[in-house]
Amino acid sequence: MTAARLVQNFRGVRALLALVDAGAADAVAGTLKKLGAVVSITTPDQLSPDLLAGFDVLLLDLDQGIPDGCTWARLGQTPPLPIIGIVGVEAPSQLKALLQLGVTAHLRKPVQGASVYAALYIGLNEWNRRRHIDDRLAAAEGRKRSRRFVIKAVLQVMNQRGVNDDEAFQILRRESMKQQLSVEAFSEEIVRKALEEGIAGVNAERG
Repeated sequence: MTAARLVQNFRGVRALLALVDAGAADAVAGTLKKLGAVVSITTPDQLSPDLLAGFDVLLLDLDQGIPDGCTWARLGQTPPLPIIGIVGVEAPSQLKALLQLGVTAHLRKPVQGASVYAALYIGLNEWNRRRHIDDRLAAAEGRKRSRRFVIKAVLQVMNQRGVNDDEAFQILRRESMKQQLSVEAFSEEIVRKALEEGIAGVNAERG
């Protein structure tokens, strides 16, 4: 499996910094800007899905718990962007919040400038790695699903035309090319059509 490309340069990365302490926010923002990031500052209580949509990474203060705007944490969903949690004390409640949010890196207060690069590097690249794995799994599941339709379509053609499996597949291949579809997409189409016709026939008999 091809690995996700590593991000090592953060120039142009859109970072949203959500901290309660304005002074600490300014200090962390200064470090991020030195790394080339484009930084915006807000507070945790101002977060919303619409706001997050415009950023590449969120650095979030968790000392007051999970903000209401982080809706995915309550729903057990994957976060919409990489999150770097910022905590003052690594107590069980803060660690639980980190897990619920799906963070890929975290920083301890007071945040040291030298630690920000490492957190960005790990946070963004771990996020990319997870997304890469999810995409590969989804693609594999899609191929598995498509193969089921091809098998059903081959059996359908064999029954209709009295041919063997190789001949049935070649028929599907020729017809799919005429329709400018992949064999998988064409197979799904004819299987669904046969199912709909079968259901219509049953309903007609009942009527």
